[in-house]
Amino acid sequence: MASTPFGSAAPYAEPLWHSRQISPYYSESHKKVQAYVRDYVDNNLKPYAEEYEKQGFLPPEALRLHAEKGFTIIRPTKREYMGGVSMPAGIEPEEWDEFHSLIVVDELSRLGYAGVIWGLFGGNGIGCPPIMNFGSEAQRLEYMPKVSRGEIRFCLGITEPDAGSDVANIKTTAKRSGNKYIVNGAKKWITNGLWADYCTAAVRTGGPGRKGISLLIVPLAAKGVTRRRMENSGVNASGSTFIEFDDVEVPVENLIGTENHGFTYIMSSKLVTLVPNNPLSPPFPGLPIYPRSQKFSIQTNHQEDFNPERLSMAAACIRLSRVCAEDAYNYAITRETFGQPLIANQIIRAKFSKFGELIEPCQAYLEQLTYTLHVAAKTGRQDVDVGGMTALLKVMTTRCLEKVCREAQQVMGGAGYNKSGKGARIEQISRDVRVFVVGGGSQEILSDLAVRQEMKNLDGLQHAAKKGAKI
Repeated sequence: MASTPFGSAAPYAEPLWHSRQISPYYSESHKKVQAYVRDYVDNNLKPYAEEYEKQGFLPPEALRLHAEKGFTIIRPTKREYMGGVSMPAGIEPEEWDEFHSLIVVDELSRLGYAGVIWGLFGGNGIGCPPIMNFGSEAQRLEYMPKVSRGEIRFCLGITEPDAGSDVANIKTTAKRSGNKYIVNGAKKWITNGLWADYCTAAVRTGGPGRKGISLLIVPLAAKGVTRRRMENSGVNASGSTFIEFDDVEVPVENLIGTENHGFTYIMSSKLVTLVPNNPLSPPFPGLPIYPRSQKFSIQTNHQEDFNPERLSMAAACIRLSRVCAEDAYNYAITRETFGQPLIANQIIRAKFSKFGELIEPCQAYLEQLTYTLHVAAKTGRQDVDVGGMTALLKVMTTRCLEKVCREAQQVMGGAGYNKSGKGARIEQISRDVRVFVVGGGSQEILSDLAVRQEMKNLDGLQHAAKKGAKI
């Protein structure tokens, strides 16, 4: 397999910042994390990924190592939530920024098996942020250290048999009875639901519509909870689950935030910022670095929509596209047909050129949006709304992955249709791609959201400029 000190030598298999070592976004700290995650993936996950995906779960030792490496810490964080675990590569929590998180998603996705990555931390990644963003300090201190140490796992329970994108239409109820809620209903396609200890569940505590929804932390070991695996086309190791609640008793202190405010919490992912208390030194421009003795508190700013989830999915789609390009190229330079390597054919080289046309603009857009969120987080700006742009990015990257995966399979011929051997990762991605296209908002819904949100934002900026407001 073609490789270099910076990784793969296949065209478009590595982002430019990594292969060319030139970028305004990445510091030595980011490079340290990149090397740390790559070593972890290559030595601890890649040899076993195909096996994990086929068997549909990860062994306890793999989950334990993932936690020990710092990947189960919900970021950004404070030391008291970390449970004694260090951040990946030993980065200080105050130093960790959006680009560190982007690198983690990108490098983990090099594995090529999305189900394995989701099986490691997918449930925590979406089930814990509502607690971090809207829960009480007591809830954070109760759950986050245990999550960081890998002692407990969460999942997110929103989708139901009759309510997916239509969150306001959920039917699962939670009726107050003294110091408990009695929960009845069902949740569908719940990532990690088979193994999670708790479900951050959207429940109806009030009347119909969006104003009657709350979020509850439901213990999945409670009486009345039943779970069964859902068999889907791909991401088998993620543990997609159907969960039923039959008169499940949940303590009232497990309510996240305020009753009947759950819809707002679901549709409004907060941008969480570590803010220095009485700064000991001013930050560097761009990437703030503070002394170890600096104390921080958590500040939250609203960012509408599912920006973090969609950015993460977009980053994964870009890297999975690179995986397809890499495996197809390594095949094309070694496979001979009619007396010459496949890559000697102009029509085959044209496919790789198209890969670059699709992948690299998506990467540039992803980095620009990540930088926008980074600056907003560090400066405390609350007028930065990238919901529409993030939706558009997810549409772009899923279409990119669909096209690149399809053409990579064409390059590999029958080998790209085989579940083992040189085409195994591409074959797996060809089945996993559908969950990216639909999950987190379908292409059709997000395309419309993108333009509507951009019209709204630009109209607001125009009015602000006319009034002389500082933008």
